[in-house]
Amino acid sequence: MTSRGLFTRIMLVLGLVFLYVPIASMMVFSFNNSRLVTVWDAAHSPTFKWYRALLSNEQILGAAWLSIRIALIAASAAVVLGTLAGIALTRFGPFRGRLLLAGMTTAPEPSRSRSPTLPSAWPT
Repeated sequence: MTSRGLFTRIMLVLGLVFLYVPIASMMVFSFNNSRLVTVWDAAHSPTFKWYRALLSNEQILGAAWLSIRIALIAASAAVVLGTLAGIALTRFGPFRGRLLLAGMTTAPEPSRSRSPTLPSAWPT
């Protein structure tokens, strides 16, 4: 393994640790009985006290259901519009605005030579 490959793997692991350790610690401390976040109440923990409080709060449950409904509507609309755009691009011949439609519906291809953040990270 080259030094560049080793450095890349180490940076990947450090980045993933940086992202996932706080999430894991929040998951562990969510079962804490103490009102202080940094103090673990060993005598009364783990507990589902905070989850019971969350599930008994009607405002939070209403907001969560509203978010789920909005997400379902937005995802359904995106599927319908994407399908219609795909049909238009594959079935119809050249038409006015085809290039614009194709550009709006196609994800850009990552370019190794134009990366402003890591210009020398990709081997050429």
